[in-house]
Amino acid sequence: MITNFQYIITYINTYLTTKLPELSILSSIFVGIEHSFPPYRILYMYKHAGFHAENCALILMHLNRFTSVWMPITHNLIWKPRNINLAFLFIFLFANAINFQNLLVTVPIFVESGGYAVWNLAPLAEQIPFTWLMLRVAGYVYPLLSLLINIGIFAKLFILRFSGSSFTTGNTVEIHLLLICVASLCMQIGLMVFVVGDFSS
Repeated sequence: MITNFQYIITYINTYLTTKLPELSILSSIFVGIEHSFPPYRILYMYKHAGFHAENCALILMHLNRFTSVWMPITHNLIWKPRNINLAFLFIFLFANAINFQNLLVTVPIFVESGGYAVWNLAPLAEQIPFTWLMLRVAGYVYPLLSLLINIGIFAKLFILRFSGSSFTTGNTVEIHLLLICVASLCMQIGLMVFVVGDFSS
């Protein structure tokens, strides 16, 4: 649920910060929008924070699958609604806190080029170096953490299969759990390749 909610927020924010500026008819609105509409800086901050929030939500999902196979007795206690809400709040605060520099930019976020509003990347990079650094570093850290958690899940499933026992008698739910985690890990690796490559150039 946390991951789905994060996707919705990211989609809406991406539409406002990336898709709308691509319309030439709106270029005059977005050029200088950080001054004419200061709250837009918050959306710009979340444009970068969304990467961290999404990856942290995926790691949380991996941890959920990890506890389901390693600690089935206490799994429901660990993941009760109150704890999930607190985890979501922490992720949201963490992702935005490490991108606080985006609220302080003084250079234009967009400049006009060929009748379109385009990102003013080089000057922005000089004003938000910590944001750029965290995107590059975290781009490697998040998939690595997820990989380690998935290795732990696979180890438990391997033990269950070859010890003659099963996590769930009569079906393959544990394998499904692993496949879900592997699929999300592949998505994280894809995000790492895209984001690290984009912000390293």
